[in-house]
Amino acid sequence: MDKERKINILCFIILTGFVLAIIIHYVAGFYLGYGYPYNTFLFRPWDRWTDFVNTFTISSNPYKAASPEFIYFPFLYKIVTIFTFIPLKTAEIVYLMICILSFTAICYKQLRTEKLSSPECFIIIPFLTYPFLIALDRANFEFVVFFCSYLFVFWYKKHPFWSAIFLGFAIALKAFPVILAVLLLADRKYKEIAIAALVSILASLFSYATLPGGLGENISLHLRNLQLYTQSYAVGLEGLYFGNSLWGGIKFISILTNIKMMSTLTYDILIVLGLLSIAIYVVFIEKTFWKRAALLICALNLFPQVSGDYKLLYIFIPLFLFINQTDHEKLDWSYLILFGLLLIPKDYYHLPVYPEASLSVLLNPLLMLTLVTLIISSGLVCFFRNRLSRTTTFFDSQLQGVH
Repeated sequence: MDKERKINILCFIILTGFVLAIIIHYVAGFYLGYGYPYNTFLFRPWDRWTDFVNTFTISSNPYKAASPEFIYFPFLYKIVTIFTFIPLKTAEIVYLMICILSFTAICYKQLRTEKLSSPECFIIIPFLTYPFLIALDRANFEFVVFFCSYLFVFWYKKHPFWSAIFLGFAIALKAFPVILAVLLLADRKYKEIAIAALVSILASLFSYATLPGGLGENISLHLRNLQLYTQSYAVGLEGLYFGNSLWGGIKFISILTNIKMMSTLTYDILIVLGLLSIAIYVVFIEKTFWKRAALLICALNLFPQVSGDYKLLYIFIPLFLFINQTDHEKLDWSYLILFGLLLIPKDYYHLPVYPEASLSVLLNPLLMLTLVTLIISSGLVCFFRNRLSRTTTFFDSQLQGVH
């Protein structure tokens, strides 16, 4: 399957999923008279863009108030202060325009071909995908972390120094992109690991130290807010809605079936084992770069107890690598379908007791788990087949030597 065909099929999946979602929500809202959350696949309409507004408002002293809402790492708040020199409404527009233009430019760079038969794909893929729309609806700063992570991956081979710098920035912004450092470990790029670690540590310490209250106080207050966040979003239900973490999917099943939820300790143990397994596979077995990236991106989304749907933006990173991959294999169709399904709205069913929790809370983790399973199972089959072939060749050569 060549690049152009991959893009056309992906566009068909995205357009079909988007149109289907629009029809379902239009019928629910205008014909059946249902309100939120049945008449939209986006977050609370009265809460639009408040991720930007709230962060903008408290960026000068973010940890002063005890709140589960103010838990970003300090480097992100420092980035936000750049916008505070202009009025809030203007800053909102400027930020959203930067996000739209940057994301569109990335899509154009990654999707262009010599003769793309469907140029409308340059509209469909940037503007009709669910992760982009939910991130835009929230005006969330996940865009900034995504851009840094994207530059890390796509400068990985040509500009390793700058690639490591941007991984450091991504880690300093939201910590969880540290999972991507496994790519560097797999290629024994210890210098780049040191650069990324140094950049993230220095950026974080500088940001803590230059906020009101100083280094020690801000670290203490930040940890307090993170504990409040865990109670409200991970243990409580706020993190369930519009999420794609494995924890959220398990919680969805628990509520639906009325089965007791596993403890956070049990989950943490399973996640550590899962992360170690993926890291070992990426370092020692998997050789295809897009598959390595896909496994780590899925882990980045699945393993935290809370992963907002705007984090599905990261799926674009392995997707772009896959689309530009020149080698072909039998599972390409399966990979493409899974990528496409991850990019469309899927809230076709809502929990009766917690209607903001839709079927997508379960489907997105299942789709990512399926992608991970396909990559690892096919990789292990090839690995052991090659080992068996080498062993057979060795014994054959030994027998020929005897004769």
